[in-house]
Amino acid sequence: MQNLTLFLWVAVGGGLGTATRFALTELFNSAFMPTMLINILGSGLMGYLFILLEKRLRKDGNSRLPENLGKVNAKAKPAFYEKDLTLQAVDHFRANIKLSYLSAFLLTGFLGGFTTFSAYSLFNVTLLQQGNTLSFLINLVLTPVLAFACFLLGCTLALKKKS
Repeated sequence: MQNLTLFLWVAVGGGLGTATRFALTELFNSAFMPTMLINILGSGLMGYLFILLEKRLRKDGNSRLPENLGKVNAKAKPAFYEKDLTLQAVDHFRANIKLSYLSAFLLTGFLGGFTTFSAYSLFNVTLLQQGNTLSFLINLVLTPVLAFACFLLGCTLALKKKS
């Protein structure tokens, strides 16, 4: 029953996120600038909401992720390589029913429908935190390049198809 409830929260959030993205592109009567801003804003919101939810899981109210996330100094490794993984925090979301529903609605649903770049950004952080630098670089570069290439391939195949 919990999986069905989570599915419904994701569906409602996804519908609202998609409707919000559509409304913004219609409001500005353009797809280019709103889409770019949506991807940037959605990624920022994903990071912000993820940390807020993660902090709520801890009794001390602090995030397990370092405050200097992503900053590099000359003598230390990037903060991304801390031992506490983003994935562990996501697992905690699933263990707490209320946070699980909130995460399903906001992160997976709304932001997933609003922009896929938010999930892409969070996944890249996870790869870095796990020390998978090569996988991070491959995903960072190949995902947008190959997605665009596949889009063009799809267009080409559809144009060649006889009605």
